[in-house]
Amino acid sequence: MGRKWGRWLLAGALVVAAACGGDDDDDDAGAPATDAPAATDSGSEGTEPAGSEGTAGADTTEGATATTAGDAELDPDGTLRIATFASLLWDPALSPSSYTITYLGLVYDRLVHTAPDGSLVPGLAESWEYSDDGTVLTFHLREGVTFQDGEPFDAEAVKANIERSKTIEGSTVASELASIDEVVVVDPLTVELHLSTPDATLPAVFCGRAGAMISPASLDDPALDHNPVGTGMFKLVEFAEGSDFTLERWDGYWDPDAVKVRRIQVRVLPDTATRVNAVRSGEVDIAPIEPADVATLENVDGVTVRLNKTLRYVYLAMNTAKEPLGDLRVRQAIMHAIDREALVNGPFFGYGVPTQQPWPEGYFPHVPELDDTYPYDPERARELLAEAGHPDGFSADIIVVPSPEVYALLGEAVQAQLGEVGIDLRIQITSPTELGTAMYADKTAAFALLYTNGSVDPAQTVGSRFSASGFFNAGKYSTPRLEELYQQALTTTDDEARTQVMQDISREVVEQVLDMPLFFAQEPEAISDRVVGYESFFTGRPEFRGVGVTG
Repeated sequence: MGRKWGRWLLAGALVVAAACGGDDDDDDAGAPATDAPAATDSGSEGTEPAGSEGTAGADTTEGATATTAGDAELDPDGTLRIATFASLLWDPALSPSSYTITYLGLVYDRLVHTAPDGSLVPGLAESWEYSDDGTVLTFHLREGVTFQDGEPFDAEAVKANIERSKTIEGSTVASELASIDEVVVVDPLTVELHLSTPDATLPAVFCGRAGAMISPASLDDPALDHNPVGTGMFKLVEFAEGSDFTLERWDGYWDPDAVKVRRIQVRVLPDTATRVNAVRSGEVDIAPIEPADVATLENVDGVTVRLNKTLRYVYLAMNTAKEPLGDLRVRQAIMHAIDREALVNGPFFGYGVPTQQPWPEGYFPHVPELDDTYPYDPERARELLAEAGHPDGFSADIIVVPSPEVYALLGEAVQAQLGEVGIDLRIQITSPTELGTAMYADKTAAFALLYTNGSVDPAQTVGSRFSASGFFNAGKYSTPRLEELYQQALTTTDDEARTQVMQDISREVVEQVLDMPLFFAQEPEAISDRVVGYESFFTGRPEFRGVGVTG
């Protein structure tokens, strides 16, 4: 087959929760996005341990929609087969990772959906708006929707779900809903959220687990985690904890045209080689793969490798409480000492886009000129270190996980680059499950090599990573300007004004080196040519609406 080259879209990723540990910004937990402006009329990040066209092999697209079947007729009784890294819990309020909404959302529809470009669009809520002072958010609900058990979906159901998510022991979404003081049922199709303070992130929050609506009759069901009941496109029909699961079309879904297959089978295949073999043999239709595996699928007939553009980026996490990282000149020196192009072209086989800011080109907080702030310049790095009183450099510990191997190799590459300017990095190998604790709780090292998935709303990322109170700000360092802008981002609901605020935040983050981004990962994904309509989502959370398969 000939090569299929696509273009970067304002879209991104698939089903990706890495097998390695890290942080999840919108979870404030240590596990595996779409930052989008909060919608004000109709219409949470994940951090974990951490291309060029010519290297992509045959049948490679960048960020495109998988519609290779052309005008081929879809099979309404077909099965879409997906490979993923891990199984999941079916209680949205207790699910430990924001990534799981990719599958939870198939059973539990959400109040708000996302478009491929990251914008917010109506779901179970047809529209929403804030009061003039920003302290009341009103949702207008879709009429005629029922749960899979026949219970009506209405304002009372929304109230019951939100109150449970705020109060249930072990809730992983309670922090996202903390600004909600009271949920008021105005009428069966109108619900008001009365807020303790304006919170512009809430519409985006309801795209995720907090917006997944459970049947009121099942809210107290102890078997909920194995017997989910929602208003979604599919029902769970087969499930073994920690293993594969099968979803079957629910004929009562409110938008039947969105459902193009009879069932979805999800295979849990943690091992990359197993996923590659499953693609080659035709056992699965969609699977995330590693950069090193792209060439393996180069000559496989009927398979396209897509390079997804997402909010996920690899970065050097730092603890500014560890001297001398509290000195801006030292942080600037590190930024100048890193050759991002070399890091991408080495361990990541060219599948990445170097960056110095936390949001990618084409996304509204991105400021184009900021990516030239710290060009690779070892001599300038040495000058800055000398100005800061460290002419001979300094020593520090960096946490790196051993698997996948690409992150271990990346850690060695960063170690070598900083060594060139006198910074001696001592690598600490830590298991993926202990990485988050070591960096953010025990705080045993100055650095860690991580990646972040990004949050549904960019202000969530700011709060968790750059604000002094953020869990993933190990050194608790911030600036008065950043804190002021963060509060503006939370209280500004006008899209144009919010874009300006977020771009000002980007400038402060880069100029004060509150983050040390390395590159945005181009995430390879193998897709069978029998799949039609499968779009790349900037959030990294595909919705599977309108996705079908040919016979």
